[in-house]
Amino acid sequence: MFSPSFRFILLFSLVFSTSLIPLAAQPQHTSLKIPALSDSYVAEDKSNWKAGLEDYLIIGFSKYLSRYDCEIVIDYSYPPNYKIIKCKQIYKVKDKRNILLHFNLSSIPPGSEVVEAILQLHVYTPYDSIPVKIYGLEECFRESEVSWLSRLEGTRWRDAGGTHEETLLDQGTLGKFQKSTGYYRFNVTDYYRRVLKGEAPNCGILITPDPPRYFREEEVVASTNYRGGGAAEAKSYEFLRKEAQYYAKFYSKELTEKRNVPEYTPVLMINFTGPSVSLRAMTESLLTMHPGENTSFRIAVDSTFLGKLEVKSEVLGGDGVTVDVHPLDNGSFFESYVMVGKNAELGEYTLKFSPVPVGYDEEYFSLSGASVKLVVEEKKEVLKDYFLLMPETTKLSVKRGGSTTFSINLIPRGKFWSKVHLRAETPEGLNLSFDPEDGVPPFKTEVTVRASADAPLGDHTLLLMAQGGGYETNLSLGVRVLEGEQVKATSSAPATTKTTRAAGSSTTTKSKTGAATSGIPVTKITTTTETGGEGVNALLVAVPLIVILALITIFLTRRRLH
Repeated sequence: MFSPSFRFILLFSLVFSTSLIPLAAQPQHTSLKIPALSDSYVAEDKSNWKAGLEDYLIIGFSKYLSRYDCEIVIDYSYPPNYKIIKCKQIYKVKDKRNILLHFNLSSIPPGSEVVEAILQLHVYTPYDSIPVKIYGLEECFRESEVSWLSRLEGTRWRDAGGTHEETLLDQGTLGKFQKSTGYYRFNVTDYYRRVLKGEAPNCGILITPDPPRYFREEEVVASTNYRGGGAAEAKSYEFLRKEAQYYAKFYSKELTEKRNVPEYTPVLMINFTGPSVSLRAMTESLLTMHPGENTSFRIAVDSTFLGKLEVKSEVLGGDGVTVDVHPLDNGSFFESYVMVGKNAELGEYTLKFSPVPVGYDEEYFSLSGASVKLVVEEKKEVLKDYFLLMPETTKLSVKRGGSTTFSINLIPRGKFWSKVHLRAETPEGLNLSFDPEDGVPPFKTEVTVRASADAPLGDHTLLLMAQGGGYETNLSLGVRVLEGEQVKATSSAPATTKTTRAAGSSTTTKSKTGAATSGIPVTKITTTTETGGEGVNALLVAVPLIVILALITIFLTRRRLH
């Protein structure tokens, strides 16, 4: 069907166009070197000593006694001799010193995934035989106030020397760690991984010496002290080791400032993957609205970020459309309010929503927004199926003990074709009736309003209600109750009727008692139709009858004359 060259071009264009499809944002890998915010050491032999501003970070211990308790046999011959049977080594370590370090992680978004975290110290005077262990601190300290006993002024450590986790982060012997131009490095990845996930407080790192459980035999010297007793009795004898110190020093941040060697300051080298945040609009991908309308929908947030998040909105495509976004209580959703002004331009808009992590550099994040298409179009008038109540008048007068009558036309609109029922609510002393009370529009009903003999004088309101086909409408009419007898309704006809009045004349009606009432002008309402009124129909019947009667009279007269 296609030539080989055309198929190649088509395939190449598909591959090229596919490469232009935007991919979802990938997590960003970042490496930072964070200098120590606080560094100090604490000394067991100086339990209240505050070394936070000193030039060195010292770690180690002193061993002042290594004792062997032995079972011996003493020969009291002169000079006395003894024979060692069995010995048990007992040693004592004192004056321990621990290093404490704290790093400010405020620039790293919480929820980041730590790939690797390395603590780096620069040695000042090494000691190659000090075993050390590295732990994460459980209680936080203040550099200027920390000591062996207290972490803050007036607040003691739960465990003297620094309350730390049981989980061991790293261990080794000074001089046997990886060492390059004087640097010692310790792996603290697990601790800072939990810190940035919100599983542990960022209180810092503890480096503590781990003295050996035994020493070499040749370090033991004989003591002149022994306990005498009977010959061939088992006794205790002591061998004492000479006191010694095992301490190493590292650069503190204070010393690196004094000597202008910032590269020697304690640092945390951390490699992490920033959090991901994506938005999803919970609405139709295409919205259709009209000028003057408002709507709202939710925006769902899928995020590993543990900090505060905002959503920025932008409207592209024209003027007159505004969007307002508000967070909901749980933080997993935002509510977006879309308002189309009455004078908004017709056409297509794009509503863009972008996540904004508050207080952090966006370059550390994987951010994915959402967009919604909006079409603003002119509102089309939709015919509804309903009906209208069109009264001949909306103001009535009726005398006590009398009544008045007027008509209401029920006009259908659209495809309305249901039976409509009429009812009314009247004030005390007035009564209203319909003839007929129901029907299918179009039809006319005669409404009669009657006032009792003691009806309250003055102006009142009648409420007429019509219901049918799932539609209901109301009509309010004013009525004035007067003293005396019946008075016809007076008003102008509605727009759908034609109103005529005889010039210089008035209409007089009779009450039930037969008394005449004159001087009250009455509007004559004549409804016009395409086929003519009732008067025309009457004439069509009357004229032929008159002609026939005249012919009969002439015929009879002629016979009488003959």
